[in-house]
Amino acid sequence: MGLDSATPGRMSITFYRELTGSDFLERLDNWHTTCQWIHNYRTRDIQDSASEKKKKKHVPFVGAPAPSDIADAAYGSRVDDKLRKATVERILPCIIDGQQIPRDLVDSAVRRASNRSAMNDWEWDKTLSIACALFRKYHIKKEYSMALDPNRKTRDYLYGRLLAIADRLEGHALYRAKEKRDTNAARYMQQFADKPNKTWRQIYLSLSPYMARLGGARHYKDLIDDVMCKFDPIEDFNSDKPLSGEFLLGYHCQRAALWKKDDEESTEQIETLDNRL
Repeated sequence: MGLDSATPGRMSITFYRELTGSDFLERLDNWHTTCQWIHNYRTRDIQDSASEKKKKKHVPFVGAPAPSDIADAAYGSRVDDKLRKATVERILPCIIDGQQIPRDLVDSAVRRASNRSAMNDWEWDKTLSIACALFRKYHIKKEYSMALDPNRKTRDYLYGRLLAIADRLEGHALYRAKEKRDTNAARYMQQFADKPNKTWRQIYLSLSPYMARLGGARHYKDLIDDVMCKFDPIEDFNSDKPLSGEFLLGYHCQRAALWKKDDEESTEQIETLDNRL
């Protein structure tokens, strides 16, 4: 049962269902299984030994986003209370009754996640992971994996992978040069979603100086070549048809895979130095 206190002293029933406890738990389990994704917006207070003050630390988790967080992803963190309540009321039947998640909520979250330059990094990262969860839930029959799927050859997924590689390549070069600014992949993300082929050519041509900074960036270049060879037929790559939310899944999975590889290489370098000492 859902309750809402419209005015002090008065309460209304906004949602009501009667079902057995086992059915209720089964439907909750189904929601959290089919709408889950890897998120990084949950925080936890930790004690800083140096300053003796508490700091916020982001804790990654795998799960379904809360209805209130879905409203934030679809309409922004400054969404008014009335729209937030209405959105939560629309999502509850999807959880309890197993109804299809509203298409407009999925599309709105995907559009906002594609407009990276309009949000700060923390809000965009939260919107991105929630958009991936909603798109995966809406297209559950396509069985999208939360990990990178190197065998998936759909056009939108491959274009998302290309964008992630370009973003990481330039970001890596900027970090080495101690420059703090958005990458071209980040700035052109919305344009990329609308006109992928034209924008990709623009992004790829801008990568040359960053490849030079990284000594040729052989690893990244090989990855780009590998992904581009998967486009079949080639007309899929040459088409400027707008991308669906699937490109966000390819982007998110490829980005996570690249970060994991960088972390593993850093650990190996540290272990090598320790052994020499």
